[in-house]
Amino acid sequence: PFNPRQNAYLGVGYLKQLMDYFSRETVLEGGLRTVPAKSTAEMEKLALAAFNAGIGTVARAQRKARKAGLNPASFEGIKSYLPEITRRYVPQVVRRRAELAALDSSELIG
Repeated sequence: PFNPRQNAYLGVGYLKQLMDYFSRETVLEGGLRTVPAKSTAEMEKLALAAFNAGIGTVARAQRKARKAGLNPASFEGIKSYLPEITRRYVPQVVRRRAELAALDSSELIG
């Protein structure tokens, strides 16, 4: 937990695994299933939500959204079934990623 480089490496690996779970239907423990996202952007948001709240929490939110007639393959469709902290976390990370992508690489180094 005290090695930033190792934490970043492991965190990125876990996030990739979560994105795989939302690229296709994945059967989880207890019979829960993920609903695949319809786009890369939505897959990233669902993976971020799972990174923050847990894969089971997101799969249960997807199930509830589907029962309510909402889109379980989108973050907006499941958002109301997620913890408040996760509802704030996902847009913050997406916004920060966009800010970093907009920076010139020299701004990141310098």
